[in-house]
Amino acid sequence: MGAAHSRLMGSSCFDGRVAAEDETETKNNLDLQQNHDRQHITSAIPPEMRVSVRLEGCVSDEDHRSKKKMWVDMLHPLKGEVGLIASGLEYRLVKIHVQDDGDVRVVEASTTSVTKESNDTNCLSTTENGNGNSSGNHCECQNENGNEKNNNCVMDTNSKIKSQTRKDRSDINNTIMRLFHKESNTMITMTNRKEYIADGAMYDIICRLAMEYSIELMIKDGGLQWITIPTAAAAAVVAAAEVKENQSEPIRALISTRLVEDESRLDNEPTLLIATGKGRVRAGIFSRQHLLTTGLECGSAIQFVREGRNRNMNIIILDPNVHGDRVGMFTFERSISHLFRRWEEKNEEVITTTTTTTEQSTTLKQRNMFVLEEKNEEVITTTTTTTEQSTTLKQRNMFVLSHSHSGAQFVRYLLNRSDRYLPHIRAIAFTDSTHNIQWTKTTNQEGLRHLLESDKCVYFKRSDEGTKQILAPLTSIGRVINTDDFWKHRFGKIKTLCAGTSEHSLTNYFAKCLIWAHFDKYLPSTEMEKQCPTDNK
Repeated sequence: MGAAHSRLMGSSCFDGRVAAEDETETKNNLDLQQNHDRQHITSAIPPEMRVSVRLEGCVSDEDHRSKKKMWVDMLHPLKGEVGLIASGLEYRLVKIHVQDDGDVRVVEASTTSVTKESNDTNCLSTTENGNGNSSGNHCECQNENGNEKNNNCVMDTNSKIKSQTRKDRSDINNTIMRLFHKESNTMITMTNRKEYIADGAMYDIICRLAMEYSIELMIKDGGLQWITIPTAAAAAVVAAAEVKENQSEPIRALISTRLVEDESRLDNEPTLLIATGKGRVRAGIFSRQHLLTTGLECGSAIQFVREGRNRNMNIIILDPNVHGDRVGMFTFERSISHLFRRWEEKNEEVITTTTTTTEQSTTLKQRNMFVLEEKNEEVITTTTTTTEQSTTLKQRNMFVLSHSHSGAQFVRYLLNRSDRYLPHIRAIAFTDSTHNIQWTKTTNQEGLRHLLESDKCVYFKRSDEGTKQILAPLTSIGRVINTDDFWKHRFGKIKTLCAGTSEHSLTNYFAKCLIWAHFDKYLPSTEMEKQCPTDNK
């Protein structure tokens, strides 16, 4: 009996151990299967479907995708300011301060959108409390790295402001327009951008709205209007590119309204031509990303538009990427040839109405006019009178700001038309341009080569220095760069200065005052009521 009981108990214990082991093994197998499935399912999800950062308020990836789709569907048909308002985003004036250690602080931030108009033109309070925070509807908000100082700004529902574009301010260089998420009262930075603007279609739409709003401001502040390049030219671009997107959108350019009304102003008044780089940026936009995360002035040409108008200049802004950067050069050529057809047609008339000998002589004089003027501005040719010399110098009034790839486009365009444009070009500022002076040698364009290496041209180069503060100018800003043989082979002996930033797209923003200092030397009147300071502090 005792032996039988012992055998029975032993058998029960054995069965229990086996059952426990089976249960453990089953659990392990289940975990392995789940891990296996999780890995394969995750790897099967397209990159655009993976959510690294969810939109604010979303508790799951599915919530994120649903909210993102809702925004995309709602904002797709909207334009400019209307679209930004509908998206819950708005631009506000903020006052920045560069500290001694180079750190950039947003010391004042308006709580009201600059897109709203009212009778109150005082945008920024000059009164601050003892803690350094402005009273009323302002507060110390964030530093540029996105670290919060006090992000709960005091909201004043009765305070409304008028856009800074309607009124000049003494501290305009310390004040920029930053994008805010209205509901949470949060300034959009590179650190938190994905929490409010998701990558992909939503990002592209918000960028488009921000660009359109920036262009709206440039039109208002610069007295500009859109003009359309002839339909045949636009159709040719689309046909050549076989582009499906935006194929119905015409090639356009922004130009001063007074220039539309009287094209002869091109011959007698200074004109500023602004050309941006390639990519998905549009007219007058240097960077989509910086429009959202750094400032409207940083990512657009609005400050050049304002300063140009203050100097009574005509303004022309090209839109070479309207049909994509793949046909950017073609669009650039069509735009320039139409906008400055007055100059091109005049030269064609001169050439066709002269004899063969006179034609060759005239062409040679036009192509080398810049070289001759540099040698002796008092005697352009042995046959021109004093009156003719004065007229020629008066008509040399074209000022060019060429950023990135547009530098290459502009120089390439001049290779076959230097005789038409060199008599008019007064000064050029290149910012991180991609042109090559060797092109002038292969086409025997001595006059163009001399222009590109003369004092009338300056090149602003981004720095190789790194910085944690994107809005803080480097101490090397404006410093002459000692170029090497490779640089001289590519760009010639052009005067090269440090733009004061390591960010390619911010070279225009940081070098803006140096650019205007360069242009002002060649403007008809150098006595400006308002001189642009040489630093950003």
